[in-house]
Amino acid sequence: MVLLTREDEKFAEGIQKGRVDGIKEANERIATEMLEDGKPISEISHYSKLAENVIRNLAASLGVVVS
Repeated sequence: MVLLTREDEKFAEGIQKGRVDGIKEANERIATEMLEDGKPISEISHYSKLAENVIRNLAASLGVVVS
């Protein structure tokens, strides 16, 4: 069994947060490109793994109209 110091735990938490943030950023980039290409929300959600309301908010921030 390996005991971690508080600094080690904080470092590991930071690495995990960075991974989560990076995945979120990549998924939003995928959704942005698909929105700009006029893809339907259901397809964007499938490939980006983002919820429909997140995609609609992203579209609104980009000035892209979706139905």
